[in-house]
Amino acid sequence: MSPPQIIMSSEEDISPQFLDEFQTALTRLGIPFETEQRERAVYMALEDHIPTALVVFLAKPFFDGFLKKAGEDAYAGLKRGLASLVVKASSFTTTIIKSSAGKFQDCSSYSRIISIYSLTNSDKRLKFLLPAAASEEEALEIVDSILALLIEHSAHPGRDALSVTLATARADFLYVLEYDLHARKWRLYHPERRGSNRA
Repeated sequence: MSPPQIIMSSEEDISPQFLDEFQTALTRLGIPFETEQRERAVYMALEDHIPTALVVFLAKPFFDGFLKKAGEDAYAGLKRGLASLVVKASSFTTTIIKSSAGKFQDCSSYSRIISIYSLTNSDKRLKFLLPAAASEEEALEIVDSILALLIEHSAHPGRDALSVTLATARADFLYVLEYDLHARKWRLYHPERRGSNRA
């Protein structure tokens, strides 16, 4: 059995039916995946470092060779499937319970339901923030840009856009990235700039 190329980790409040369509698409495309459920947890961290209710992890082997072998149909199908999840997540509401002010905003332009994770070539974790509300067109653009960024990073390490972006970052166990819809590129997330990408 092939190792999973995509791992979906969801909190127990996320209905398994929410992922049914995406899982069916992955099976049809021949992309090995794995799902897991996790209990609610209390986190002592800034919001951008806390896992969303659903985390979709794109494994390195997927970009190192599997996607190239799978071909354009797998790429297009995966893009549509991920974009559909982003749009569906827009209909969810969340309740935030916080012990102190400052770490969380009551409202956020970024989804607390879904985010996409992956790894750099040097095994540093990446978290791609996704919009709390997105049209199908926006979701397709954002997902396409994530896939393109990671494919380039895998193929041209050190000379790619992701490596250039992370070169200015303080070493961390997790790099959080946000998408600038105007410049159409990913940048390091800074809490004080929250929401400016959609202004």
